[in-house]
Amino acid sequence: MAEYEILGTVVERGTRKGVPNLHVEAWDRDTRFHDMLGCATTDGAGQFRIRFTDEYFGDYGGDLTPDIFYRVYRDDTLVLSTQEKPAENQQPGRIRVTLEVEPLVEPEARPDRVDAETAIKALRFFRESDFRGIQRDAAGRARMAGGALGKILGAAFREWDWKPVRPDPVSHSDVAGQDVERARTRLAEEDIVVDRVEPFQPGLDRRSGRMLSSVPPRLDKGERVVLYEEDGQVRYYATVRDEPAATIDQAEVRRLSQEMATVRTEVSHVANLREEVVQLKSAAEEERASATGGLSEVREQVSEIAELRAALAQLRTDLNQRDQTIATLHSELKTVKESQERIEGSDLPQRLGRLETDVRRFRPG
Repeated sequence: MAEYEILGTVVERGTRKGVPNLHVEAWDRDTRFHDMLGCATTDGAGQFRIRFTDEYFGDYGGDLTPDIFYRVYRDDTLVLSTQEKPAENQQPGRIRVTLEVEPLVEPEARPDRVDAETAIKALRFFRESDFRGIQRDAAGRARMAGGALGKILGAAFREWDWKPVRPDPVSHSDVAGQDVERARTRLAEEDIVVDRVEPFQPGLDRRSGRMLSSVPPRLDKGERVVLYEEDGQVRYYATVRDEPAATIDQAEVRRLSQEMATVRTEVSHVANLREEVVQLKSAAEEERASATGGLSEVREQVSEIAELRAALAQLRTDLNQRDQTIATLHSELKTVKESQERIEGSDLPQRLGRLETDVRRFRPG
């Protein structure tokens, strides 16, 4: 099993300063499905380490060495990809790599960011709107309206039609910034009824537009108001306006219905895409498992072939030893035959016969 170790550093282009807290992924680029080799997070010096073996990669043609490319993310944003220029045919062992990313600018701390198109619409909105009445408000009332407007613009809903808001000049009756119960008490002292308390949820929509335009110039006795609370404090308040059902914008209802149908279609499309991704992942896992099983069979066959080769070598050794033994026996047999022939060709048999006769003659009794 071949082992690999990637020792890498992510640096800023130009300054060469290590970038911490980036998510780095190493991939093997294949003909059809790319294999993830591993991932890591850069440390304070921008360094990371990824280890893997040859079991992590492979395609249909038998990929012996990986073609490695990298993907670098900051949070969920891709800041670098080397997929088009992979490091081809990397050999086992230690691999050192330096990845350069563009200098990363920290975003401003704000609830939301808006795109250029929304910013242009907002600029037109401000130019066509009359905020002099709000500017003439007392300090507390101005802070209330300004804070609400800032959160509304930060919500970044693209669907608002940006119709200019033209509030009337108003006076201040400060209940904003107080807790809900204290605001109720102060309003009750002036015979002003709190119709309801709603959560303060600003957004670029008609509801927020009506909320801004419903700021009362003054609070008279018998009026009804809505308190908008956040974390138990009143962030905004507005008078209650009773609108008959006939004022409902049917065109707006149709537009919203069409948009809802479009959203549902897109959600269905996304669901289909997710199902396709799941199927592709399942197919990839099956192919990986099949390739791993085939690799195991090949390894077993290689091991069996090695054992057969060792047995064949031992058999050849035994055969050579047998041939040597047979040759030695042939040589010894030949020597015995030659000795026997020499004995038979001499008078040794007669001499042995006479010796045997003499022995018998001298034997007692």
